[in-house]
Amino acid sequence: MRAITVTVEMPWPKGKTSLEKLERTAHRAAMAAGRRALLHAIGAWEAELLPDAGARQRRVRRYLLTRLGPIRLWRWKTLKDGRYGFPLDKAMGLLPWQTCSAFVWERACRLGSAHPYRQAARLLSDLIGVPVDHRVLWRLVQKAGSIRRDEIEQARSEMFDDGLAPAEGPPVEMAVVEVDGVVLRRQGGGVMEAKIAAAYTGKAQASATAHHRRIYVTGKRIVAGIYPEGMTGQVLYAQLCRSVGLHRARHRLMAGTERSGSR
Repeated sequence: MRAITVTVEMPWPKGKTSLEKLERTAHRAAMAAGRRALLHAIGAWEAELLPDAGARQRRVRRYLLTRLGPIRLWRWKTLKDGRYGFPLDKAMGLLPWQTCSAFVWERACRLGSAHPYRQAARLLSDLIGVPVDHRVLWRLVQKAGSIRRDEIEQARSEMFDDGLAPAEGPPVEMAVVEVDGVVLRRQGGGVMEAKIAAAYTGKAQASATAHHRRIYVTGKRIVAGIYPEGMTGQVLYAQLCRSVGLHRARHRLMAGTERSGSR
């Protein structure tokens, strides 16, 4: 099995020794060693990609915030079939403007949606070991929301504007959907609809031997968001077709008011 070996060097803390000082110093040393190991691993990964990546042009620097802290890596820019690119970036799934790993981005969005941004930034800073400004976290959350909105609109547009049928798959015996929400009036005129749809595709018994019979739902999915007036039904249907296969269900039950977009 392939392995990368690094040496962890931990300086002895100054002043009076305490568990807190030792713990903090050991954590910093471990994070630094982890960054070195990560850079070695990324370099070995790129070496495997370069033989089929085309003509090498030059090495370009890139900064990336990871769960081990910030790293600076140099990767090759190549030319293949008349197009320039970075094979390592493509393999890692990094977009040109992306400044952090998927782990940091996902944690930033989770913390930003559950806490005020300044609080969330402090929690993220403790997690990755370096200070993160609350404005950086806000931008990460806003960018993730923008990408998600584009994905939702693309799914709706493909189905209702372009007339593309949803993807086929195995049949679904049943699909139950419950929809609820409220109408929000915007400043300057117009309204938006805040909706949530909870769907499931089956039921199962928690235990065959339990004295009290407990049933739980399976295949549960939640679709929620704020949508322009009149678009809720299309958005929810497109998302539910993708998540639970609503269009493939033999039996369907949808509960909700007419205003909730359940028609």
